Parts: sequence; C-alpha cells; structure tokens
Amino acid sequence: MERSGNPAKARVRLTLFGYAPVDAEADLRPRPRSERLTRALLYAGGGIVLAPIVAFIPPHVPWVLASLGAGVYFGRSHWRGDYEVTRFEGTCPACGAAMTLKAGTRVRFPFGVTCMACHRDLTLEAAGD
Repeated sequence: MERSGNPAKARVRLTLFGYAPVDAEADLRPRPRSERLTRALLYAGGGIVLAPIVAFIPPHVPWVLASLGAGVYFGRSHWRGDYEVTRFEGTCPACGAAMTLKAGTRVRFPFGVTCMACHRDLTLEAAGD
C-alpha cells in the first residue's frame, strides 16, 4: 500500500480460525509517522499540563492520576494507528453478516474487530501478508 496522504483502496481480508478468509473492501489513509508522533505528544503533554491544574480539586490524587492516565491512553491510541479508515465493507466469515468500520477508525494490521451479528472476534489483515 502506498504511503501518501490520500485515501487508497487496500486489499484486506477478514479471518477467523476454522473459516475461509473473506476479502473486504477498504479505503485507508496512511498516517505518516510525523503526524502520529505530533498527536501522541500533544495528548501526553496535555495530560501532564492538566495534572497540576486538577490537583486543586478534592480528592486531589485521583484527578491527577486520571489526567496522567488519560494523556498516556490517548497518546498511545494516536501513536498506534498506522492507517485511518475512510470506508470499509466486508462480510463475516462465520455468519455472512455485513460488517462496517466507522470512518475515522485508526487501524494497525492485524486489527481486531467483532461481528455484531454472531459476536465472534475477527482479525482484519492486509491481504498481501
């Protein structure tokens, strides 16, 4: 898959142990390392900057820990997504139900998804792997 900033069609498949893999259609926008690092640092820095401000709200320690934890959580979340989904359509290998991913979802292959019809945990993989 190309690494430009424009969405591109990607060859992906949904897999589930014991079932044949199913090809899916996806438009993915690559997220460059610089963009991911900037957003991750902004979220982590925001949590650090917010910590002394919320420290004045009783009970003090839980608010500080929540601020730092949220900064780390959202920073890591923005760092890990190599691609951003602009469009996704596929079917579950087990039950055949239509599956979608919300536009804006950040993914890194392999990516875990759940079928809402049969509640099985599937894996979204790049088809070239």
